[in-house]
Order: sequence, then C-alpha cells, then structure tokens
Amino acid sequence: MTRLTLFRRRIRLLSGDDRGVSAVEFGLIAPMMVGLFVAAVVFCQGIAIQRKTTMAAHAVADLVSQAIAINNDGEMVSILNAVDRLIEPYPKPNFKLTVSQVTINAQGVATIQWSDSRNGAPRPPNQVVTSKIPATFLACAAAPCYLLWGEAEYVYVPVIGTRSEPPPAGSPPGTPNSIFLYLMGAKLKVPSLKEQSFMRPRQVAAVTQTWTGKEYPRP
Repeated sequence: MTRLTLFRRRIRLLSGDDRGVSAVEFGLIAPMMVGLFVAAVVFCQGIAIQRKTTMAAHAVADLVSQAIAINNDGEMVSILNAVDRLIEPYPKPNFKLTVSQVTINAQGVATIQWSDSRNGAPRPPNQVVTSKIPATFLACAAAPCYLLWGEAEYVYVPVIGTRSEPPPAGSPPGTPNSIFLYLMGAKLKVPSLKEQSFMRPRQVAAVTQTWTGKEYPRP
C-alpha cells in the first residue's frame, strides 16, 4: 500500500468522524454568548438603578414638602438618610442628592432660595434656574410662589469591563472622570443617571430654613 493510498484512506476516515463537533461549535459561540450575558447584566442593573434614582428624586422632594420648616441639621439629615436607603444595595458613594426651594416672582423668574445636598455641592442661593423649571410650575396664582426641587444623580459603574478616564484637557475644574464600558471590541461611555422631581409645599406657602445651603456628608 502506497503512502498516497494510506493518506487518502485516513482523509476519508476523518471526513466521516464527527466526534468533537459540539466542542468546536461551543468554542465558536461561547465568546458571543458570554458577551451577551455581560451586556444583559449591565443593562438590567442600569435599569434598576435608574428606577431607584427616580424614586429618590421624588422622595426627597416629597418628604421636604410635608414639612412646615427645617429647624435644624438633624431634620435634614433624617430626610437624607431615609432617601439614602432607596439606593441600596448599590454603592452609596456614587449617589448624590440635592433638594432646593425655588422662589418664582411675578415675572416668572425662578431663583434658588435655599439648597441642601449630600455627596455634592448644593445649588448657590439666588441662582437663576428659570430654564430648568417646567413651564407648568412657573405659573403662580399669587406671586411669589415656591417650589421644592428634588434632584438625584448616580454615577453608574458596571461591574465588569469598565475603565475610568480623566476629563479632556481644558475641562472646567471639578469635572468628574468619565466611565467607559468596553464590550466586544466597542468603547461605550456610561452616562450618569439623573432624575428630578418638582412639588409644591403642602402645608405652608414655603418651607422655611434659617440657612441658605449646606452639604451633609454621608455617615
């Protein structure tokens, strides 16, 4: 038997041997399936945090709107601590809360009267925020009128495949790092999750506070 004949016979035997086909197919599709799984986890986690951020913005405005006055730091800390629980079990250092009272004058100009925050700077007093207030809330039956503005922001960092990069040159001081997700060869910027909620004071025309703004660190 010649070597050529032996070689042809072996080729015929190999062509009919389907052992290991499943392993080869799995090796081809496994990277794609793992990538899809990671993407699904990241997406679902982001949706959950977005929902919690929405509830937090509503809750902080709602709780303050039920007060007649904020008389001391302890009252505001209690409100912020209660809203903090909504973001659990996700990391709280990535979570920022701000609650502000807005004054709207007869000309429809909205300015910050007081503002308190956690994990970030409060809005400065007398800041003009007319463009940020929905038109339906700028209408006053009798000026001045008041509005409570709750803001919540969460810097979402996916659990896998991310990298923090510094802001571009020339960015304003204090600009946070950008979070990028690297998935299946693509580089995707992960935006901060932001929500806001507006409410009228419920028991009084305006919720009084003796200070104009303060940042409360997380305990």
